[in-house]
Amino acid sequence: MRRVAFILILVSLLCGCGTIKTNVQIEDKDFADLLFVQKVENNFTSDKLAMPISNQTEIRQVLSMVDGLDAKKIDNDELINILEKQDNYYMFAFFESEESNPTTREYRFQVLEDGTILFDVNKIGTSDFPLVTTDTHNDLLEEMKEMLEINF
Repeated sequence: MRRVAFILILVSLLCGCGTIKTNVQIEDKDFADLLFVQKVENNFTSDKLAMPISNQTEIRQVLSMVDGLDAKKIDNDELINILEKQDNYYMFAFFESEESNPTTREYRFQVLEDGTILFDVNKIGTSDFPLVTTDTHNDLLEEMKEMLEINF
């Protein structure tokens, strides 16, 4: 009987460890020279649904808005699966110009209609694991769009 209880406790502990919670951590908010915002609408996008932003203050502000959000680790297949189920979302892609650093770094996240945010990697310049926010952030996208004067 003790053995069965031990196995049940062990199984419940292992199941609880399947979701690794973390926070979005963006230590270097000054790395990007360019932010490219693009809307995917009905699984389609165009130049009319895209906007480059080079204002360093605005780029830092957007990165600061997502820094510290509660998230959980997911694998690449899960990230792709979530995106494939979406018809509409916004992509935010941050790039460091090649002129300032020969090893260009980039960072991307997608904001879904329900306010869920998907991060392609957990840290800038790495190819580690993706993250998904544990809570929805419905107002965050609107705040970003208003600050960046995005009308699409």
